[in-house]
Amino acid sequence: MMSRLEEIKQRLVLLHNAADVDDETKNYIFEDLKVEWLIERVQGLEGDKKALGVLIKETAKIAWNIEQQNKRYRKIIQDFIDYADDYNIAKAEKYHLRKALESEE
Repeated sequence: MMSRLEEIKQRLVLLHNAADVDDETKNYIFEDLKVEWLIERVQGLEGDKKALGVLIKETAKIAWNIEQQNKRYRKIIQDFIDYADDYNIAKAEKYHLRKALESEE
């Protein structure tokens, strides 16, 4: 299936080669309006859009992994707080661990 942009390009080729279209009209379309440049620019932007889509997916995956890692670390810290006596953690250290957890919420 032909994209809209490919269809426009084909019609421009036909227009450029048409004998019944005067040179002034052709110059206006191709030189003044710079239609070919606009088509190339659209193609470039479509490529950029695809690349950004891939980048967004990769970034979301990385963010999800970091979030999961953060949850694991928070659980470990909470376990240290909950079982401070078993781990021989001083009250001051327990206080600092609790403050660290609270600051990230």
